[in-house]
Amino acid sequence: MTATPSRPVEAVIRDRATLKTLSLLALELRRGTVSGPEDVAAATARALRSVVSAARFATMDELVDIIRAAGRFLQESQVREQTVGNITRRVLHLLREEARAAAQEDGEPQSSSLSSSFADIRNPAATHAAPSSSSSVSGVGASSSSTAASRSHLTESRSSTRPTLSSFRPGSTFSISDLVNAGANVASGTASSALQTPMGSGASTPAWANTSIEGLGYGVERLHMSHSGGALREEDEDADDGDEDEEDEELDGEDEETEGQVEKDNKQAAKKRKGAYHLKPLLIQAIQELIDELETVDGNIAKDARDHVHSGEVIFTIGYSHTVETFLKAAAKDRKFTVIVAESAPAFSGHKLVRALSSSNVSTLLVPDSATFAVMPRISKVVLGAHSILANGGLLASAGSRIVFEAAKAHSTPTVVLAGVYKVCPDWAWVGLGTSLVHKSTSTSSWTFTSGANSNQGPPAQVLPFDAESQAAEKVDVVNPLWDYVDPDLVDLLITNVGEHPVSLVYRLLAENYDSQDLVL
Repeated sequence: MTATPSRPVEAVIRDRATLKTLSLLALELRRGTVSGPEDVAAATARALRSVVSAARFATMDELVDIIRAAGRFLQESQVREQTVGNITRRVLHLLREEARAAAQEDGEPQSSSLSSSFADIRNPAATHAAPSSSSSVSGVGASSSSTAASRSHLTESRSSTRPTLSSFRPGSTFSISDLVNAGANVASGTASSALQTPMGSGASTPAWANTSIEGLGYGVERLHMSHSGGALREEDEDADDGDEDEEDEELDGEDEETEGQVEKDNKQAAKKRKGAYHLKPLLIQAIQELIDELETVDGNIAKDARDHVHSGEVIFTIGYSHTVETFLKAAAKDRKFTVIVAESAPAFSGHKLVRALSSSNVSTLLVPDSATFAVMPRISKVVLGAHSILANGGLLASAGSRIVFEAAKAHSTPTVVLAGVYKVCPDWAWVGLGTSLVHKSTSTSSWTFTSGANSNQGPPAQVLPFDAESQAAEKVDVVNPLWDYVDPDLVDLLITNVGEHPVSLVYRLLAENYDSQDLVL
């Protein structure tokens, strides 16, 4: 992704308190008061939380610019601490996730239009029209054989001869003359049918029994009423009352849907009036959860230590790492093993790890870096921390780590790297910006460091002391690299606070924690 021209942080962030907070943190990063990936990541997350809390913006793009400007300002103050950029990208990823979730919520399918329901209410005849019946009644006993059949015949006969009760709704017309005319028509039709029946034929079936139910109309209802003792009339009234109750429930449900839709529209209108401002509290909460996650990274990595360290094993490590210390202490609660620590000259940070493990009754042995290859045949497993995990699965670790991994590969010793997800870095162009350059050798096909004006450079006094009488400062260039680059094929397993991964799957960690639009700040 091509980097866009960046503006000064003062041109993007106008709040003076926020600028002061960023300036103080940048000063601490330059002086080394805040150092180490763990402390730098936590300080950056807290600073970005303050930035978001005081930010004023109308669109999400403006908030993205504010966060990018703050992260870029802190990153430029200390290039070697790439966790600043990682945390900034993580916050931007959280922002985009909240924005996508809000957009998905607003884009849910809305309730169906109520116009068709209202049309059905205004035109009940279309809703309650009964299908025509072609069946005829052969006798009174057949017509009253079951209550359901009688009710069905009644409904059909009434629908063809007179208006139904359910049709007497607002907006419809009703007249007593309709019932009178219907009764007169049925009476005349019955009389004419009776006259056509031959007298003395001996037929036991009345003449109207051969008439279709549509022709009988309202008179059939009275006939059935006489046979059922008025029970059908009560059922008919109950049915009409049930129809009215169902329609009332439908109206109530439609009213509730209408109210819910209006409330949803009001919320969406309020969000539009506020622009992307509704994302602010959500993002602040997400950043707080990120801070809580950073505080528990080492504990989450160490919770499975007993599955990787077994009794009687000899573990090798180099230098000091708080993550490695927590991991080995957790394993020592259930296992008895020995740890060999290389001192990692000239900083000699391995001494600190030996003291920390010895205080927890862990059997520990301190060796010089030159003894690494000699002791490797006795090593069961190599466990190291990392300063940064690069996008190709390689890592930057403390100086001397490359020798340890090469020796482990020569003796087929498994290697395990412990690192939090916040150390996974999608951009490694920073390695060559004011640092010792990283390049790939065409002859050996391996990545190596070359010296330069580097911030991958420890204090020269650790290697060669300078004093007022010494002339070395004028004649000697001291190279004291802080990290070694370790190829991904030298690492067997990567353990993070979210699980165990082969280095070939680092790209998945990048996709889960960063957005492709934020790879370049």
